[in-house]
Amino acid sequence: MEQLVSISCHQLPLGEVLTDISVRYDVHFTYSRDFIPLDHLVSLDVSDYPLYQVLNMVFAQTPVVYKSIGGNIVLRVDETKGGQLSQLEKLPLPDELRRKQRLKEYKEPQKLPNRNTQVIEQAAGGDRIVEFDPSRFSIPEIKHEPYQEEAPIVQVSLYSMKRDWDQLENYQEAKVLIDVLGGNHKKIDGLNIGGGFNNIHHSVRGVQIAGLGNNVNEGVKGVQAAGLFNKANGKVTGLQTAGLYNKAGDDLFGMQITGGVNIANNKAEALQVAGLVNYAGGQTKSQIAGLANIAGDVDWSQTSSLFNKGKTVKGFQLGLINVADTAVLGSYGLLNFIRRGYNRVELSGNEALYANLGLKLGTRQFYNIFHFGARWDNFTTGDQQGTFM
Repeated sequence: MEQLVSISCHQLPLGEVLTDISVRYDVHFTYSRDFIPLDHLVSLDVSDYPLYQVLNMVFAQTPVVYKSIGGNIVLRVDETKGGQLSQLEKLPLPDELRRKQRLKEYKEPQKLPNRNTQVIEQAAGGDRIVEFDPSRFSIPEIKHEPYQEEAPIVQVSLYSMKRDWDQLENYQEAKVLIDVLGGNHKKIDGLNIGGGFNNIHHSVRGVQIAGLGNNVNEGVKGVQAAGLFNKANGKVTGLQTAGLYNKAGDDLFGMQITGGVNIANNKAEALQVAGLVNYAGGQTKSQIAGLANIAGDVDWSQTSSLFNKGKTVKGFQLGLINVADTAVLGSYGLLNFIRRGYNRVELSGNEALYANLGLKLGTRQFYNIFHFGARWDNFTTGDQQGTFM
């Protein structure tokens, strides 16, 4: 009721004035067209006046009074107000108008509208018994717009409690949310900072920072940073960085960095960097890990100290053990198991060693040769590397 309103009108119907205020300033009026004289003429010229003052000046020219209830302005006719309007005639009440109309219909029965009204019986003296159409006595529907609270720009709290967010459809969060200990929020569209854990019921669009962990029930578009973990059950577009654990429940587009484990349940059109393990359920761009990398198809490379596993690797693999269907630029390690690579078994014998077994594993760019030779009083083993020039 304190918002500033400007209006200029001369001899304009009350209904048009109310519509103009409602559209321009998002003000909700509740009234019945059967009772409010919307054709009453109003004149007013004000600029930057509080809403309640403008309404007082508008309704001072009419027999209408108002009251603000739950974010809506409810209108009604005040019969006692009619005598206080010096320049206006007292308007007939709706009941009086209906009585006059019924009297006219009684005197001129031939002009009654055809609304399924049937004469049941003609009594002595000219009286009639009639059956009325129930629609003539219908109660008008009053529309009510739900109340919507305006969101602040910045909200600072010690801890934000969890609510039944599904019941708060029109609840709006602040653009900047700062929780000293952490908290629960419906949806983030801006900045969220928590000292402990941040739990988001829907999605995040912006930046989310937590001292311990971030949990989002849907997707993330932006940046998640936490001391321990980041978890999003939906698609992640942007950056996830945490001390121990990052997880994207759907596709990942961007980058994951952690000292522990990175997980993308579906494809990872991204770079994954982990101190321990990287996992992508589908295709990935590149993976760098301290221990192991696991993915579907790999566009660039897999690099780790222990184990790499991929399907079609368009780049290369570098690690102690490498497993793939195809490695276009080669797999470089001690044990390279490439299904469509260079795999050979050789058996031979000579005067020095009666039986020789050679095993070649890898790709044409790089393969290992494992050699075993034996005779009745001695045996030898060896390992060599080779490549096709």
